Amino acid sequence: MKCQELKGKRVAAGMKQSDVAKALDTTEKTISIKENAKECKFSVQEIKKLSKLYNLNILDVNDIFFDDELPNGN
Repeated sequence: MKCQELKGKRVAAGMKQSDVAKALDTTEKTISIKENAKECKFSVQEIKKLSKLYNLNILDVNDIFFDDELPNGN
């Protein structure tokens, strides 16, 4: 997973970790740990919420959360 890329999406959306923590009903520390971890893990519900918060398309979601493991239809 590309957590640093996810952090970049948050910054581009003009959001702080505290904003994301509130949206995901967690702590700012948890968001910081997940963004900086080598292998960050998010639940399906969290991925859905982050997708909406950061306006991620399916390719972004696949790239960030699944390391391009999902089939791309080609």
